[in-house]
Amino acid sequence: KLRSVVRQSMAHAPPGQPEGPDTTPIRAGRRRRRPPLAASSSSSDDDAYDGDDASRSLRRSMYSAESRTTRRFTNASSSDDDDDDARREDTLRARVRGDLRRNVRDLASTSSRGPLSGEWFVACNALSRVAEYCVLEMRSAPSSKHAPDATLWERDDAIAPRFVLEEGKLNVVIRALSELCVFTGVGGGEESSSSTREDVGGRAGSGLSLDDAVTSAAYNHRVDETVVREKLREFERAGGVVLERCLTFVECVQTCDFDELMEHCARVLAEASEESFARRERPSASGGGTAEKVAAAARPCRDKDRMQPSRVVRYLELIFSLEGHLRRLADEDDEYMRLARRRRVLPELARFLDEHGHVLTRDTLLGGLKALSGMCSTEYFGAHAGDMLGACGERTVPRVVEKHARAATAEMDPAERKPFRALLDLAARIERGAIGDCAGGVPRARVRTPVVASGKALAERIRWLSMT
Repeated sequence: KLRSVVRQSMAHAPPGQPEGPDTTPIRAGRRRRRPPLAASSSSSDDDAYDGDDASRSLRRSMYSAESRTTRRFTNASSSDDDDDDARREDTLRARVRGDLRRNVRDLASTSSRGPLSGEWFVACNALSRVAEYCVLEMRSAPSSKHAPDATLWERDDAIAPRFVLEEGKLNVVIRALSELCVFTGVGGGEESSSSTREDVGGRAGSGLSLDDAVTSAAYNHRVDETVVREKLREFERAGGVVLERCLTFVECVQTCDFDELMEHCARVLAEASEESFARRERPSASGGGTAEKVAAAARPCRDKDRMQPSRVVRYLELIFSLEGHLRRLADEDDEYMRLARRRRVLPELARFLDEHGHVLTRDTLLGGLKALSGMCSTEYFGAHAGDMLGACGERTVPRVVEKHARAATAEMDPAERKPFRALLDLAARIERGAIGDCAGGVPRARVRTPVVASGKALAERIRWLSMT
């Protein structure tokens, strides 16, 4: 009987599998491993920071309660094992948090020698690890233990921003991103031109172009040039993830160097080019002929939403939109708007959306429109509209509304259109010329030129009024 069963199983084995019974020994008591968590489609950085040991450890610690509940239902008699698992997971959680804090402290080396130095590469690895923790926290389900207006220290799903703030590294990240954007030509990444740019860090006083600086760094560190270029792009992506995650919380906005943040945003928006979004992948350094180069040039950039031009729009949305932090800082909103006016953030954002709105994703475009509308709805803007807009803003705001805002809000109901209402009203005012004659944002009173009438006309007017 046994031999006949074996022969039948071998005769009907499914395709792709070896014929015959599976004789692999099964270990008693071994539980089946849970499959890895599915990547969330809402995060644009899921495939950039995934799959490493720390990520798996943190994922396991985050979902420890769920796994313990599942095991409790499947094996009710294993209460002692559950207690041991809880202790081991608490130990693992403490170890993971210690590793996160060490990586946050390593960010201090970003400002020591500048981009492409040995310390900078160490800080790049640390920043990537911190970005992994931020992405995992954004993926995790929101905790029900804290109130919606809970502070950063009362939340258990914001460990990475809290460590960055406690270690004083938030301004370090802003400064490092600003230096990197100047170093690479503000959003140009690895495809910047060979023209000499402003010297920063390792290129200070040398007059080297970006390509020459990359070649020199590859020679000094004994690596390939593609590795150096990938590190530049990795630093920009990881820094954007960390800074966006920190600016999600109002405590970080209150603590950061807001003037430097606005300067960084205005510079990126002002000098962003089409290559920042339509950047192409270079062929591998291992070789390849003309066909490979043509195929590489035809492939669009896969991570345009992770680079600084798109990230800056998200920063401004978090701060200035109607749902942003500026409404919670009612006592200090004038100071934040004054710094934004000083760096000319509003006209640069309007010009950026006017020139590059067609290559942005819908979420990024709507975020930029919300940020514009939020700035236009403040009392400070009402008193300084002319100075904040300038000639550039008066030209570009109506074009942005005509190109993007009207089409985006056409099918929205009045409640959904509320975040864009101030921008639509501003464009209508500009078209009517109600902001053209402004002194400090306050429209001048239009003085009528008196019309000199003859004596006969005055007599006729008096007689007509006396009759009526």
